[in-house]
Amino acid sequence: MSKLDPSLAQSVQVLEGKTLFGEIPVLKNIQDKPQRLTDQIGLIKEKAYQDGYEAGLSNGTKIGLAEGRKTGFELALQEAQEQRAEESRKFLGECEALQQEFEENLVNWFAQAEQIITEMSMQIVRRILASELELNQQVSLGICKEVLQHITHAKQARIMINPMDYALFESHREELVKQSRELKGVEIVEDPSVKSGVLVETEAGIIDATVETRLELIENEFNQAA
Repeated sequence: MSKLDPSLAQSVQVLEGKTLFGEIPVLKNIQDKPQRLTDQIGLIKEKAYQDGYEAGLSNGTKIGLAEGRKTGFELALQEAQEQRAEESRKFLGECEALQQEFEENLVNWFAQAEQIITEMSMQIVRRILASELELNQQVSLGICKEVLQHITHAKQARIMINPMDYALFESHREELVKQSRELKGVEIVEDPSVKSGVLVETEAGIIDATVETRLELIENEFNQAA
């Protein structure tokens, strides 16, 4: 067997450890690659989930706050309306009470005013009559004539007057008798208890025609009219 050429033998030795195009690369830790890929995918998923959760929480919080504000506003508005309605009812109740109290006070005031006006009116009448009687004694004489005109079933009459009026009445005795067709005579008597006016006594009874009695009748009429 012939020996190889030294240069060719060297080339063959070199080819034993190398490929035609160079050394074949050796993949170190090739078994760990799938695990790393899985871990990366898991991290990506977890980050995506966390981002989604935070985004959802943020949106949910915003929506929740908006809904909360809306609900709170509606509740506050409703409470304010109810409070306003209650205040309105109380105000109307107070107005009605004040109106009723005012009407009652007004009625009482009118009643008191009528009483006061009546008393003042009577005082004025008394003063006017007193002044009139002092200035004109004919007033009592006129009252007596009016009373005698209504006597229809008596023959005698006893006329009681204030002593200050005696002279006047005595001077008009015949005129007094003529006031009634039935009268035959009159008796004129001084009576200090008669301040003004006259008291006429007949068989039928006593006719009180004093000014004080007439004033009382007028006052009673005032009170009944009030």
